[in-house]
Amino acid sequence: MFGYFLNLPEETQLNCSKINNQNLESTIFGGEDIIKLTENIGLISSSDRVKYQQYQQQQQKQKQDKQFSKNFQGEFQNGKLSFINLESGFIQEAKIFDFPGGKKFQPHGVYYESKSRELFVINHAEDGKGDYIEEFWVQISGKNMKDIKITYKYSYLVDAELTGVFNDVIKISHSQILVTGTAGRQVMAVDGNLEFAENQQTGIMLDAFLNRKKSVVYSCYIDQDCLKQNKQAVCEPLPNTNSNFNNGISWDLKNKVLVANSLDRTVTSYQLNLKDKNKALLEKKEVIQVTGIPDNINYDEKKQMFYVAGSIKQVDFLKFNSANIENKISWQNTEDKTEWTFVDQIKPLAKNFKFQVKNLFMQESPLTGVSVTLLHGENLYLGSWYDKGIAQCKIE
Repeated sequence: MFGYFLNLPEETQLNCSKINNQNLESTIFGGEDIIKLTENIGLISSSDRVKYQQYQQQQQKQKQDKQFSKNFQGEFQNGKLSFINLESGFIQEAKIFDFPGGKKFQPHGVYYESKSRELFVINHAEDGKGDYIEEFWVQISGKNMKDIKITYKYSYLVDAELTGVFNDVIKISHSQILVTGTAGRQVMAVDGNLEFAENQQTGIMLDAFLNRKKSVVYSCYIDQDCLKQNKQAVCEPLPNTNSNFNNGISWDLKNKVLVANSLDRTVTSYQLNLKDKNKALLEKKEVIQVTGIPDNINYDEKKQMFYVAGSIKQVDFLKFNSANIENKISWQNTEDKTEWTFVDQIKPLAKNFKFQVKNLFMQESPLTGVSVTLLHGENLYLGSWYDKGIAQCKIE
């Protein structure tokens, strides 16, 4: 489905290692996404996927055992957001103020708008109602982690038909966000729990491959007056954004939007049109070939460059899930070479929507299935949706 590199480019060797001070629980994986909050402080999203996989698999076998479902549900942990000092690599969990008690929190893609101090987080809550786009208010009173306060503001509930499919988010105006989505999966609520189809991850991938219309970019109108009336966020698929597997999304804060297509090993560029204040339009411009399987994309406003990271070879979901359930947390040194990682720099050229791609990094990584990179000075940070922790590479 994904295709593999037959002739790998020559390695660019960097000195990389996992950061040791993370203190992550045994089932907390990530960071799936890493973004900048300030010049020296970043934010990481992590989730408890091992327990969810156990829960999903066992509940499928014991559908009628309601007591099992209730007991097991109390065991898995909420995911977390963590601060990272981009100078030292020190990581510390971020306290979230006023988040609704009892609500599940499994963060995925994150986006921060510095002007409004708004933070958006994709939350795969898996509560039978749909995905959430959580909005937080970020107060910054100094240069240190202790000077940053994250406070819950709103939840934008997405149609339950799209449960578990939203990947990444950007805010493009005061009332609009763009969200990438892949194919949906069939779910139903059972006493507040979810009943999942077997091999759900493989089902998602296959559905996305065969039914392209389900993998698009959505424009979501987030009107706070509607939210006060407990209405859902209004999300509509944008024309001309069909893809095999839309994943990470980023923009240059003006009119260039880049979307990663993980199945095709490409990044698609779009021109953003905001003439209608209530609905964005994306005009497809160029399909950019990248080194591997792209996941998240970050834009560096100072350098005016996009950075995309991912794996060279796709992780086998079924084997990986089985390994997780057996508590074989790391897949390092396997024959599959899934720890091979790439980082590409995508440079916009003038104003004609042309781009130049330069490979910065391609080698074995301390992490399996890298999903994001953040470049800060001589430090290149890597995060993973599949693996635990953050890796730090030194650019000489």
